[in-house]
Amino acid sequence: MIKVFKDGDFKKRIVKFMIPFLIQELILVFTSLIGILMIETEPDVTEEMISGMTNAFQIFFIFNMSIVALTFIGNLFISQHYGRGHLDKIEEDMYVLLKFALIVATIFTIISAAIPEQIMWIFARASTEGGPEIIKSGAEYLRFFSISYIPTAITMIYYCVMKNVKMEKFVVINSAYCLVLNILLNAILVWGTPHLGVTGVALALVIARIVECISAILIENIRGYIHFHFKSFIKLNLPLIKEFSRYIVLIFFAKFIWATFYAAISVVVGRTGDVEFIFSHSLMVQMKNIIITISTSAAAAVGIIIGRELGANRLTKAKEHGQDALRFAIFIGVLQMVAFIVTFGIAYFTNLDKLQGDENTQQLIYLAILYAIYLTQLIPQAINSVLGNGLFSAGGDIKIVSLLDCCTGVILLVPAILLVELANVNPILIFTIVIIEESVKAPIYIHHYKKGLWIKNIAGKGGFVFN
Repeated sequence: MIKVFKDGDFKKRIVKFMIPFLIQELILVFTSLIGILMIETEPDVTEEMISGMTNAFQIFFIFNMSIVALTFIGNLFISQHYGRGHLDKIEEDMYVLLKFALIVATIFTIISAAIPEQIMWIFARASTEGGPEIIKSGAEYLRFFSISYIPTAITMIYYCVMKNVKMEKFVVINSAYCLVLNILLNAILVWGTPHLGVTGVALALVIARIVECISAILIENIRGYIHFHFKSFIKLNLPLIKEFSRYIVLIFFAKFIWATFYAAISVVVGRTGDVEFIFSHSLMVQMKNIIITISTSAAAAVGIIIGRELGANRLTKAKEHGQDALRFAIFIGVLQMVAFIVTFGIAYFTNLDKLQGDENTQQLIYLAILYAIYLTQLIPQAINSVLGNGLFSAGGDIKIVSLLDCCTGVILLVPAILLVELANVNPILIFTIVIIEESVKAPIYIHHYKKGLWIKNIAGKGGFVFN
């Protein structure tokens, strides 16, 4: 039997960090999806409406990954500063992260609120059957949902700080509170009176996000190491902003392009005009977003553990942890595959009324094929997440992450779009082309990992460096 962990200390620490991170990630996904899942139970809700809301959620995905990129940079700085005991520098890091996050959130809010119809038009053809309803419901959801971007950005930065200074339990508690509040609000606005439908789903999430943001700030100021001071926040720490900017140029825009690539998969799917395929893809995406929280939480835990070791200049220990991290990533991938197979049954039985009947047989076939294709990507996806977002980011070795995120997106997406727009190609083939990105990146990441360029103390003398 292959032993996953050779270092008992790493095993204890990864479990300690990963479990609260996983709970928080699951809560985050369910908080975003619960409204869509609840409104699906309404008899007057059509497949086109669900597809429209799922498409609108892709804009949030791009926004979310943009802020996640900032938290990666935050983890890089904060974990190493915490490892060296520099709490004063962590507060400075938080202020810079908040400035960048607010700029990103404001841009997304303005665009989403001002031109939601035009954005949704990208995801569906108005000339196809069901296209106008997909665009209408998606635009309605996006317009109201955009209000949540600014409080969500602030919350994510605060959570980034709290996770790095041993306050992860407060992150879990606050996220759980937000989920319960969101469920209650959806029950009132979707099932109760007034019956607001798509608008009610968006409004419930906006209110929950605002409450979550306020409580996160209060928790950090009352129970945490960092206390927000407005005068310190508005002060421009130009040297630190410049240092952050060097990393943002690489990792932020790479993650933005990568997220846009993944959202563009929904664009490609939507513009096939095949309603059955679009709905099946929406179901698969909902389940996939739940499953990959396993690898994203593992990556976050690995990044913090390795970052602290590197910041404390325990480079040999960090290297040993890195070896365990790679084996753990493969184990996580297998675990995700098993869980993903289970969710196929969940997706089927919870949508039984929509998938039964001769006219819907094609939807079930599509759903099974999409699951089978994505199932093959879960092990490489876990490897890429743990190595790229965890290990490499912890040591500032982010050039390879940025390069691969940009290149694979462009190389795979452009041919897929051309095939959709210029040729009548089977949508399954299109999906396969754009989804193999994880398999392309994984062997390159493993090869790069063996070079050991990520084993760097970037918080020591000489400041932060690029590898």
